[in-house]
Amino acid sequence: AWSISATDEVTVASIVASGMENAIGEADAYDDDFTFGGNFQLTGTTGIDGNGGTDNTVTGAGVVTANWAVTSANTGTYNPGTGDTNFTNIHTITGAATTDILTGPTAGDIWTMSSGTAGALSTGDITFNSIDNLVGGTGADTFKIYDSVAWAGDIDGTSGTNILSYETWAGSVTVPMSNLKSPGVTGTLSNVTTFKGGGGTDNTVTGAGGGVAWTGSASKEFNQSTNAYFQEFDKLNAGSGANTLAGIDAGSSWTITAADAGGVSDILFTGITGVIGGSGGADTFTMSGTYELTGTTGIDGNSAANTIVGASDATVGWEVTGTKAGKVKPGANETTFANISIITGNAATADTITNTSDGALAWSISATDQVTVASIVASGIENAVGEADAYDDTFTFGGN
Repeated sequence: AWSISATDEVTVASIVASGMENAIGEADAYDDDFTFGGNFQLTGTTGIDGNGGTDNTVTGAGVVTANWAVTSANTGTYNPGTGDTNFTNIHTITGAATTDILTGPTAGDIWTMSSGTAGALSTGDITFNSIDNLVGGTGADTFKIYDSVAWAGDIDGTSGTNILSYETWAGSVTVPMSNLKSPGVTGTLSNVTTFKGGGGTDNTVTGAGGGVAWTGSASKEFNQSTNAYFQEFDKLNAGSGANTLAGIDAGSSWTITAADAGGVSDILFTGITGVIGGSGGADTFTMSGTYELTGTTGIDGNSAANTIVGASDATVGWEVTGTKAGKVKPGANETTFANISIITGNAATADTITNTSDGALAWSISATDQVTVASIVASGIENAVGEADAYDDTFTFGGN
């Protein structure tokens, strides 16, 4: 057991050795412990070298603020205020200051937090104890919170794409947009924009509402603008207001299962008044019941040949208001749509499609119970009704 008892002074094996810039542990498989007795340093290029052993430790001093840095495998610096002491071949570091700050490697690292003040870095498998604040490198850092643990201090990811991950949690987590550090960080969370859900099936993001644009990027992945990205989350509760959700570029299958609610890409959503299809592939929007999306444009297919499937358990009316645009009206409710090329009515009930475009339209009866109008192919349609005002609609049978 070594004590750094003054600057460039160590006490070891009942020997006080001054004028010592470096201290080196046993070369064989023995573990050495180095403890700072105060605001001191070893000024040598080596500083502290644990040498052999598999659990060499450095324990800091009981000062006000101490800074630790891990720069590479089992290597770094310790500074209790007077200056850096280099260390290498160290496996465990333990803070003792009022505030101990640990900075990770420049390239970024994977951090695991096993308690409110303890954890490990994957670089060299360095374990840390009694550390208050964590600071990431300029590269990408991932901060993994152990099951049901809350980190007591601050986490600053600095630059890079940094992640706060609950993947080791057996259950689910709920992350509110109003407090993104919850439930995993008690102190301040900064420069972390990506969050990963736990092992359960009810990982939820709670939005603040107010007309927010959300975007899906993959199965169980979505983001709010550039503010926050979520991975392995099952639910999005967007809150009140005219919130929208855009799908993945390749196109998706959507379901509308309640008022302003539904599912897409293994995500269940509520508080979404308008949905937007992908920019590349075709989207399908399947309605159920008499539910609606209440936004100014409830369904926007965006590009490609997008489809709306009417509810199979309700009487559905349809309106055409313009090219690839209109309304789907299950019961007394209605959802406005745009950029829809295909409509599929309910074969079990008599669906009616009506021209409300304030203009004359040319209709083609292109198959039995199928019409083509305003660049929309509508099947499962038993009735077609022209514009109610003084416009002349034309209906042409395309075959038998």
